[in-house]
Amino acid sequence: MYYFIFNKKNDYSWHGIEPPVDIMVDHSMGQFVVQLPDDCFSEIPDDEHQNILYSPETGGIVLDVNRFVLPSKRAEEDLENQLREYMLIPPEQRDSWYPELMSLAEHFLPQELIEEITSDSVLSQEEAQQILDYLG
Repeated sequence: MYYFIFNKKNDYSWHGIEPPVDIMVDHSMGQFVVQLPDDCFSEIPDDEHQNILYSPETGGIVLDVNRFVLPSKRAEEDLENQLREYMLIPPEQRDSWYPELMSLAEHFLPQELIEEITSDSVLSQEEAQQILDYLG
């Protein structure tokens, strides 16, 4: 059996094979314990065990598609997509999230991919006009 601690917002905070001790569960904060069978993770990818919710409807855990905890394949794909989107913004207009995004990318994405994404791919006015002229 697995034991889980969730809170009233259904955020996952802990799981283990032994029941949690009373001090671990703060009922005043809306935390509750759920006991599930050993196969409860069968539908959850191995790298997504941090991204789960308790489903009262099914009495089991489900993948939280709105939560991205690194490292997971889905979170790394989202990180890559965010980095690609930021590269479309001129450097002088990137906000304060960009350095943190780069730090995360350097930690979780392959260096070759970061170099590919961050290489100078912003079109100049002249290059953009040449493409527009070509397209007619």
